[in-house]
Amino acid sequence: MRSTAIDRRELFRLLASAAAGAASPAPLRARGRPGARLYLGACVVIGGGYRVGGFSASGAPVLDLPLPARGHSFAVRPDGRAAVLFGRRPGRFALAVDPTRGIGARRFAPPADRHFYGHGVFGRDGRLLYASENDFEGERGVIGVYDAADGYARLGEIPSHGVGPHDVRLLADGETLVVANGGILTRPDLPRIKLNLPTMTPSLCYVDRRSGKLLQECRLDSG
Repeated sequence: MRSTAIDRRELFRLLASAAAGAASPAPLRARGRPGARLYLGACVVIGGGYRVGGFSASGAPVLDLPLPARGHSFAVRPDGRAAVLFGRRPGRFALAVDPTRGIGARRFAPPADRHFYGHGVFGRDGRLLYASENDFEGERGVIGVYDAADGYARLGEIPSHGVGPHDVRLLADGETLVVANGGILTRPDLPRIKLNLPTMTPSLCYVDRRSGKLLQECRLDSG
């Protein structure tokens, strides 16, 4: 494991290179219509409530589903035929959607002592889903591992090697997760209160997706 202290300019360079080197999923497309690219988004409804919607490049609606709470971001399956929407922190739900049929295929939740941070990423073959989560009793971040081939059953977790993991990406090697740990400690019963501002330590961690081993950690210097 390698720990590196870096300045802000170097951190931005690393973030950019991680994004460039990430394995990008195929665009969402309608089955049988290779040219029909789809777009998804979560929204707050005027007058109350939350929804997830999808539309084609021409603006035609293809998906409109209610949500139990506010949504945040999506993980798109590598073949582009499905996506998972995560609830906004502290998220207690995730919804797998099939935009080609305009339906929600499966709703699932983290364990009672975890919550989603709103982001996730699929493995290269589309079977495993990796989701950023909060172990709020243990005051640490974890990456939950879910089996898309078994109704998104939770198989276990690996450490995020930090506090408050937010976005998580898979590098093009198919083996290395890049986790952005915000460093801010929160609890679901105090959802918008930051509990450790004097000691917060953000980091960018490269993690082996199979073993959970920390391969490299990058942090801002104290200056």
